[in-house]
Amino acid sequence: MIKDDQVPITSRVTLQPDPRLLRSLGRNHDLPSALADLVDNSIDAGARHVRIRFVRRDNRLVRLYVTDDGRGISSAAINTAMTIGGVRRYGPGELGHFGLGLKAASFGHADELTVVSKTADGSYTGRRWTLEGAQSGFECDVVDQDFARRELATQPPAAGNDSGTIIRWDSVRTFPVVHDERETNRFFTETVEKLRRHLGLVFHRLLAAKVVEILIDEFDADMDAVGSAVPVESLDPFDYAHSGHPEYPKTLQVVSDPPHQLVCHLWPPRSTTRQFRLNDRPERHQGFYVYRNGRLIQAGGWNGVIHDAKDLQLARVVVDLAPGSEAHVRLNPEKSRIEPDESFVRALQQAAGEDFTFDDYLDDARALYKRGRRREAQRPRVIPPGRGLPPAVKRALRTELRPIPNEEPIDIRWGRVDGDVLFDIDRDARQLTLNRNYRTVVTGSTTGSLNDAPLVKTCLYLLVENIFQGHYMGSRDKDNMDLWQSVLTAAVRAQQ
Repeated sequence: MIKDDQVPITSRVTLQPDPRLLRSLGRNHDLPSALADLVDNSIDAGARHVRIRFVRRDNRLVRLYVTDDGRGISSAAINTAMTIGGVRRYGPGELGHFGLGLKAASFGHADELTVVSKTADGSYTGRRWTLEGAQSGFECDVVDQDFARRELATQPPAAGNDSGTIIRWDSVRTFPVVHDERETNRFFTETVEKLRRHLGLVFHRLLAAKVVEILIDEFDADMDAVGSAVPVESLDPFDYAHSGHPEYPKTLQVVSDPPHQLVCHLWPPRSTTRQFRLNDRPERHQGFYVYRNGRLIQAGGWNGVIHDAKDLQLARVVVDLAPGSEAHVRLNPEKSRIEPDESFVRALQQAAGEDFTFDDYLDDARALYKRGRRREAQRPRVIPPGRGLPPAVKRALRTELRPIPNEEPIDIRWGRVDGDVLFDIDRDARQLTLNRNYRTVVTGSTTGSLNDAPLVKTCLYLLVENIFQGHYMGSRDKDNMDLWQSVLTAAVRAQQ
């Protein structure tokens, strides 16, 4: 009788992977996560400067470069670097993990991947993968050394340095295909902003510590001209002016092998900063912020410990993965989230301090959110501001003050005002007008924009908004108007 708990084996065969495997690589990578993977490689190579360059020709984006001033790839190592699934030994502080990042990130978006590199000893090397060429087998092209030398001499920051590497994408599938300048401009502008947000968040610790600088620009091949480089700035999800709770952040101990810590933060309610809102609605960003070697892997999510809830949106927890955690915590191939095993999830749930538990932290987060909502409900409703204030100011006002539904907004502008007073209001037209004769005094410039002088305009809006409510001005309103006009006009004249 054959036991069914063992499978009988008679022999072994070697099964080569199908070359079409390349077409399935990187399909879960969006452009920001793919480029983050390439930046990982640059940082591991000791690069201090990384540049992402889009190349435009005939009003189309046709190519993308990621260039660094790292130590380069030797001719002995480049075959391993370009092998599908090729794995080298990663150091304990490096960001690379699977050996697939370069190829998966690239083929998720482009049909052609070229890598050229130079090392400090003056040697040049290069390899190229094409999806079309790979269909007949895993044969990688060897790049001409003179071509590699020319590329590296023209692309910053490699140009002028003793060593560096260029990743080049051609036939990029995710670029618009139309020869339309407006569509190309729109795509480029939106893509640069997405990259700045994502890379600024993922590498915020390394950017803030000046370990690396990341720049993004565009090269117009028709004009042989480079546009202004846009820096990627640190976007720290824990960069609040003050904690939402005076006793936070607090640290909890996770009993795991190896041991970990949870640094528990509470954001102040109703924050409108980019650091809190990140890419979209703040309730999406509650939960664990998992770091590996200073690089953010996961931005929010509770990993099965609890479920997302609106009243936990102020709760963010730092988890730095300790060396050796791979036994219980895996990264997904895109390095955008962790996949903890059941024992690590239980350990997170049971994290505690001397007299404080993870459940106590969640209770404090819910109570803080509830208090914030209660204070918001107690404030009077207002007529919202219209044109004349920057979008960020209007968002802050909407967050702090509840708008009256279906009310025409109050426009704030510079214009002609009778007399020498600072401002005038037109209740029927819903307009707050600042005396244009004082514009230079207030803004410090003879020219201005629609949204200039935001501080003065916001203060005036907060003063006079309630006067726009109701059907007429009462005696108290008129007296307040006289007071404000007298004092503020004296102040602006004194500034003259």
